[in-house]
Amino acid sequence: MRECPKCSSSNAVYDDGYCAVCCQQTLPHIKFVACEKATQLLKSPTFPYVLAFAEAMEAKLAKNRHKGDRAGWLKLTTDELWNLMRNEIVELRQAIENGNAEDIKKEAADVANFVMMIADKASMPLGEAGSPNPR
Repeated sequence: MRECPKCSSSNAVYDDGYCAVCCQQTLPHIKFVACEKATQLLKSPTFPYVLAFAEAMEAKLAKNRHKGDRAGWLKLTTDELWNLMRNEIVELRQAIENGNAEDIKKEAADVANFVMMIADKASMPLGEAGSPNPR
């Protein structure tokens, strides 16, 4: 694992070679509200696994960016997202049965992305464009 040239930390060293804590940098797709919060996050023993999985999720989202990104999923009803997620769960089960670790990771990321989309819609104030649609 690489070390940060400033503090010699080997935790979460990014492509530019520096760690987020000592350089007060942020992850490319997460805006931290305070360096203290970033420090706490980076100290978490599970953070490297969460980050790796988030990167797999983002890779799947990037592959499907042509479908409209966030605006695309906000147009779908919660039930439509639920049904799409259920289809991905079937694909995840098939990947598990086939035993291919890379396919399992990709399919798990697909499932997680639909869960994230449902949660995103649920967090929007009712009446706001894209808020959870009634069944």
